[in-house]
Amino acid sequence: MIRLLFILLTTSITFSLSAQDEKLVVEGAIVIQDSDDPNPVAGTIRWTGSDFEGFDGTNWISLTCCASGLQPKDCNGYIYQYVQIGDQFWLSENLRATCFNDGTPIPWANSASEWNPISSTSGTTPAGAFAGYDVNNSEGALYNWNTAAPMNNNLNVCPVGWHVPTFADFEILRDEIDPNANGNFNNAGGPLKTINTIGTGGNWLAPNTGATDIFQFSANPQYNHNTGNSSENRVHFWSQGTLNGFGEGIQLRYDDEAVRQSGLTKSSGAPIRCVKD
Repeated sequence: MIRLLFILLTTSITFSLSAQDEKLVVEGAIVIQDSDDPNPVAGTIRWTGSDFEGFDGTNWISLTCCASGLQPKDCNGYIYQYVQIGDQFWLSENLRATCFNDGTPIPWANSASEWNPISSTSGTTPAGAFAGYDVNNSEGALYNWNTAAPMNNNLNVCPVGWHVPTFADFEILRDEIDPNANGNFNNAGGPLKTINTIGTGGNWLAPNTGATDIFQFSANPQYNHNTGNSSENRVHFWSQGTLNGFGEGIQLRYDDEAVRQSGLTKSSGAPIRCVKD
């Protein structure tokens, strides 16, 4: 990582400190330049070329994205971590909301036996919106496609000011990471995956090709809605669209470093990563 230093650009600088107001007034110009410190201290500020970010000791957080109480918060009051990749802001963890952002509850399944009857109306036509499993799980919740892209009332499961990505949103993400991307032929998936390869719940199977997580998007394998266990070899993130009658999204795999367009049965359970409006 890069630690950024403040350099004063004038020979006449006035500092005014007020203990009562607890503020610093600087007369003159300040420029921020970078150095090669790989371990910045918490509170370090950097300029990315499009945004100011502050380092909290673990993650770089935008100082402009979500100020003034606009942190991404779901209907349950849970506040999400997020990252900036290019000009987009993405949640860096899976959604875990149990209701749409207007408070409308989502029918909830706590087990495979509860999930499957809800989704058994037909192979590709689920019985409305539903979700399931323990939202306190570090991998978040699972949602069917109707929750990701509800057909009625324009309900939005993402925090206010955020939305379930369109496939076009994912294409922007893919092309930002790999400017030479050509559809499914790209190297954009590896930088989005966590580097865990232990092969136990929540970790990728080896070889976890290309994984670096350099953007701290932190994609892990998804849990299977039929078993409640981690598949360990892939994750499908829903988009709002459809693909040949299936719910559209992207897929990341343990043996591949691409972001791939993916279709999944609409009644299936998959995670959601919201993107800022």
